[in-house]
Amino acid sequence: MLSQISVRTISRLRNDREYAVSYSQIVALSVGLHLPPAVSNELMKKAGLSLRNTTKHNIYGMILCAFYMADILTVNAYLTAMGMEPLTQMGKMGV
Repeated sequence: MLSQISVRTISRLRNDREYAVSYSQIVALSVGLHLPPAVSNELMKKAGLSLRNTTKHNIYGMILCAFYMADILTVNAYLTAMGMEPLTQMGKMGV
């Protein structure tokens, strides 16, 4: 799984309107699919989310703009080096 999001979670994101999508899931999907910044920003909007001026959201924004062609393992390593959690549960397990 290129985004390190489980098939079950992706199914919920697609089919369950009540499922609460997270910023990290949108960033993981955007990186996994190598979405250009404009497309990932549109995906974020459609999920009802917008990045705020916080350290975490600024780093997510930088990932969406500069790391979107990287693989998810590189992004998770970067986040860990910055003292942040990996984007997904699978990333936390090192899968």
